[in-house]
Amino acid sequence: MQNQSTLTGRLDNVSQLTVNSDARWVMVGDGNVANLALNGGGVQFGNPGEFFKLTVGNLSGEGGTFFMHTNFGQVDTLTVTGTATGNHDVRIDASGFEPVAAASLPVIHIADGDAKFSLLGGQVDLGAYSYDLIQQGNNDWFLNTASRVINGLAADGDRARSLLGKLGATAGRDFNLGEGKVVQPYVRAAYVHGCVLCESNMVGGAIRCPCPGVSSQALWRAGVEGKN
Repeated sequence: MQNQSTLTGRLDNVSQLTVNSDARWVMVGDGNVANLALNGGGVQFGNPGEFFKLTVGNLSGEGGTFFMHTNFGQVDTLTVTGTATGNHDVRIDASGFEPVAAASLPVIHIADGDAKFSLLGGQVDLGAYSYDLIQQGNNDWFLNTASRVINGLAADGDRARSLLGKLGATAGRDFNLGEGKVVQPYVRAAYVHGCVLCESNMVGGAIRCPCPGVSSQALWRAGVEGKN
């Protein structure tokens, strides 16, 4: 496959697949390919809301892209049972609700090889936060919800609070005012959805209410808080 061609379908027990020059294989179910070569081509794991597993015997090539999805409860996965080589991109589109607890979702596992996988765009965005693809050891890559950031600023543990108590970040250095008084600048943000019909309020990037009267508003606050 090459020159922006597209193949849509399920491939199972296929011995060889080569995807080059912006061509793309669109999966419609779990797949199994003995030898997969990506040279500027891509593999798309279905559409948003569909989660598939791709098992590959050997992965080779350079500049391939894996188009994946997650709702932070499920995620598409790639498993290479043999050797994986080359530098490849991973694009993960997120939907659903922001995770409420720190976790690591396994995305890629390779049995052997020196392949590298990098997030296309650098981060996975959902709501006010962004998340990283973290390599653990030599063979595994996880979507790490503990490494989330907001607007480019690292979320700071217990001080990661929003206007509604769910989203936000504290950033900046401490300022010592003397006599044991220390303050720190902060920035907090929340994206709030409010329904005028059922009078519900929701925080984050996903709108859970099916009513037609939902409006959205981005809320920000900056200031200084005392630490002592």
